[in-house]
Amino acid sequence: MLKIKYPKNRQAFEKEFLGQLAVTGIQKNYEKLKKKAPLSKLKLPDDVTEILTGPIEKIARWSFDVVQHQKCQPECGKKGRGAKKCKPGCLRKELLSTFNYGYYDTVISAFFLQQQKNSVLNLKTCFFCNMTFIYAFENKPEYINKENFYWLAPAKAFHGIAYTRQLAVKKLLDAREAKIPFKDLSAQQKGIVEHDFLKAGLMKKHFTLDHFLHKSLHPLLGLSLYNFVPSCYACNSLMKGDKAIAEFATEVDLSPTHSDFKLQKEFQFRLYFNEDCNLIAKSDDFLLLHNRTAKSNRRYLNIFKILPRYRFHKDIILDLIKKSQQYPDSRIQEMADQVGLDWQSLKEHIYGKNLFHGDCAAQPMTKMLRDVAEDIELTGTKSSADT
Repeated sequence: MLKIKYPKNRQAFEKEFLGQLAVTGIQKNYEKLKKKAPLSKLKLPDDVTEILTGPIEKIARWSFDVVQHQKCQPECGKKGRGAKKCKPGCLRKELLSTFNYGYYDTVISAFFLQQQKNSVLNLKTCFFCNMTFIYAFENKPEYINKENFYWLAPAKAFHGIAYTRQLAVKKLLDAREAKIPFKDLSAQQKGIVEHDFLKAGLMKKHFTLDHFLHKSLHPLLGLSLYNFVPSCYACNSLMKGDKAIAEFATEVDLSPTHSDFKLQKEFQFRLYFNEDCNLIAKSDDFLLLHNRTAKSNRRYLNIFKILPRYRFHKDIILDLIKKSQQYPDSRIQEMADQVGLDWQSLKEHIYGKNLFHGDCAAQPMTKMLRDVAEDIELTGTKSSADT
């Protein structure tokens, strides 16, 4: 529902992300796969970093092309009902192994946590629904930072990441014994420290990372930066799961990571009532619907059950309507003159600054409230389409 705002220095942002991954190893495995049919017949990039940090519109085209040539179905390799056994040389299985999110999930989460902490990314509310806060918090750290953890943590605190394990951990501990500074460690060793630093319980996250194009169907994009959408647990696990929001490469502009994300502009909440807004007294006096919008947009709204979830909060809308009834502009001007405040500041105090300033992502349900404010002709509010 809301577009993700990435930093202006995109090159540094992407470079830092790549630093969390063993890119050389991924490149070698990718090159082996690329020599085999059917990938050898497809127009895929030679450099794997183009897949890892390419824009969603470009990597989606590659991935949909690969999906068309996969012989295995998304169910292969799964357990339980409907599972299918992978065939030898299963392309999907090999891609999942090469772009293995399970190996890197902790360090990728740590990367997003750090971007939030450094105010590089504005992770405040779920980008899919704008209903729930997403954030990270510190949990009474025993260690000041990663470097402090590196020097002081007992050897048993270092477990390593799935792709490293015992040998890499031993080399890390040998480096510490040799008094090698943290800044001089390899990228892989720093990754281990970061992984185990987080595992020590120093930082917790109150969000999930969703693969917009689900990794089970699009294994090529299992580690792609712009395929990750920070979201709430309800949207990621309870609503979306492995459902396809974009059924074609041309529909990936429904991803909040897309440079021309269309839903925030094209979709609007709409308030319907019989006569005069001033006659609304209870939540049953109005309906919360949405404007006419494209079929692909409606698929998004249905997957995340946007309207049913928002209708549960009609009391918030009713509160806004009652304030508009109680505080028309003439009344606010009168009060402002009495207390010596300017009209706009007093109005923001009554209705909340999030209706007039800032990003919709800063507070839950801001998009809905701005759309409703427009419907009831509340003057001076900011459009929800502004990004």
